[in-house]
Amino acid sequence: MSKIFITGTKGLIAGKLLEHFGEKAIGFDKGDTFPENGANIDLIIHCASDCVIREVIKNPELMMSNINITYKVMEFARKNNVKKVVLFSSSRTRHKEKNPYTVSKQFLENIAEGYRQCYGIDYIIIQPETVWGRNERNRRVINTWIDAVLLGKEVMFYGDKEKELPPITAKEFVELLLPLIENFEENKGKTISIAGPARKVTDIITAIENATKKKANVVFKPAETAQPQKCSPSTITGKQTFEEQLKQELGQ
Repeated sequence: MSKIFITGTKGLIAGKLLEHFGEKAIGFDKGDTFPENGANIDLIIHCASDCVIREVIKNPELMMSNINITYKVMEFARKNNVKKVVLFSSSRTRHKEKNPYTVSKQFLENIAEGYRQCYGIDYIIIQPETVWGRNERNRRVINTWIDAVLLGKEVMFYGDKEKELPPITAKEFVELLLPLIENFEENKGKTISIAGPARKVTDIITAIENATKKKANVVFKPAETAQPQKCSPSTITGKQTFEEQLKQELGQ
């Protein structure tokens, strides 16, 4: 039986993909080793990444970690004749602002095209933005804000009151992603962004206050280095409002 090799399976999205594909999938994350034999693998889904942008900016070695794992994935595909790869980039690459994180994702997009032209490896590039879920272990922004409101701690905004984000739950994100993978031949060579409806961060916090019935202690900070304050239009936009997302994730 052909297999799907998924990287980053301790993360939010890849973990759900691993669960969906079940015995067809081979998972990989930090501390694991790549499969010794890729002969039975016909698709790679590369999600592994250091994705907390402020941490990558603070420590550019994480940029190199992202670049190195992407190179390793593409070399694994080349050496094992895997001709289909789905790679997770970032919608931030479409903004004019650049930082070590977006540089690592731009490398991902460029190497995918390079390996297509040189070695015939087809790809789909997925650009997610503001994917979240209450079961995740990573410190993503929506969870950080929810926890801060619940615990009565400061809610940090890096930007002004007009800043936007497009939250989407991991559940809905994967539901939108799977048809793209299933119809790989129709989508190969494409770069596809998936996000939720854009909302002002002030509206997001108000929704969290309403859902938790607690008041947020909001603190505005200067915008972070090379961080866009507005959302770009996405190729695919989720249907759930942020209020509906909260009800689902908070079990209301």
